[in-house]
Amino acid sequence: DGFNCSDTEIVLEDITANKTNTVWACSPEQESVRCKESPQDCLRSSQCYQNITADLQIYEAKLQNFTQVTNNVRKDIASLLKALNSDLTHEDVYTEGGSTDEEERGVINFPQRMALCKLLQAFKLRTITINRVMTYLSQAEK
Repeated sequence: DGFNCSDTEIVLEDITANKTNTVWACSPEQESVRCKESPQDCLRSSQCYQNITADLQIYEAKLQNFTQVTNNVRKDIASLLKALNSDLTHEDVYTEGGSTDEEERGVINFPQRMALCKLLQAFKLRTITINRVMTYLSQAEK
């Protein structure tokens, strides 16, 4: 039936490359005088939120290729986008075709499973980054 995606060593593809720059936009500006006065001002917060929103939209679009097995993940992404008050859509959302008949029945072949595994592992890493940034921002607001 399969393999354990979590235990599989894979080379991850950054599907957001050349589309967003979340790590840069959400990292503190070390040289800024503003950092000493207010840590929250060190972040390019509007750019940060825009990049996080774009990242989520890119992953949401890519996961549509696996609709049967990713519905819950896509619902969670939609909730995150709603929490970010995102009515905006990213111009360069990354999509590749639609779902296949097999996917709609919930059956995906091994290469598709590997592609999904890579995608979910990359998304897991991106959510760790987003979580850290959101924690930093919420602490800076206090």
